[in-house]
Amino acid sequence: MLFQTLIQFLFFENLGVPCKLKRGGRYFIASDKAQDAVDALVKEVKNFPKYLLLLTSKV
Repeated sequence: MLFQTLIQFLFFENLGVPCKLKRGGRYFIASDKAQDAVDALVKEVKNFPKYLLLLTSKV
């Protein structure tokens, strides 16, 4: 497994989105629904609104 692939796999697994290994060593969302990944990302973003505001504001 490539390092970048491992990071992405662990990222989604830690968000509660199960992944599966497919032919060629590629990982996909286990449900085969991209919306599951989107929902997990949106939920994660909502957990850190102040942090995101800090990153996007101009000082």
